[in-house]
Amino acid sequence: MAVLSRVPKNYIAWNEEPNRVPPWALAQATVPSIAVTAPDGSSTAAILHEDATGAAQHYISQPFLGGVNRVLCISAFVLQKARNWFMLGSSNPNAQAWFNVGTGVVGALAGGLTIGIVARPSSWYLVYFTILNNANTATTAYFQVAPSDGNVVFDGLNQDSFYIWRPSVCNGYVPEDLSIKTTEVPRT
Repeated sequence: MAVLSRVPKNYIAWNEEPNRVPPWALAQATVPSIAVTAPDGSSTAAILHEDATGAAQHYISQPFLGGVNRVLCISAFVLQKARNWFMLGSSNPNAQAWFNVGTGVVGALAGGLTIGIVARPSSWYLVYFTILNNANTATTAYFQVAPSDGNVVFDGLNQDSFYIWRPSVCNGYVPEDLSIKTTEVPRT
């Protein structure tokens, strides 16, 4: 019996270490710990901590090259800590998607193609949206604390806002969940 695994192309480097700078950039946010229990049971989820900066955006981001005229899915597993609203974004095209990870509801979508939220075990949510990458230049993916639907500028409260795991950018309209495994039984 053979076990086959497909590991998807993720354009985000070090996606289980979002405190590694570079390639990650931190803006009015930090990732103080990577020891939270993730949806797969490992201790690889991170804390996304907003600082106390006023009238600012609080996020982690990473640039990537995704190819011209390619549909890309930006996703992350997110667990509510102190905030309800979480935003995924991209710079090229300029697109954003909001999610209430306290109630499991999608919010506004600006400039993207599709949006979705999927409940996972232990109150985690897989949040995602798709974009059409329209240039052969670097695009930046944003994983961002939000105070409300459609808003990203606010006064930070110096708190742990969310737990985040496997922030990703992959090809296609749907996120790559956990590794896809199939079992093949030899014929006799």
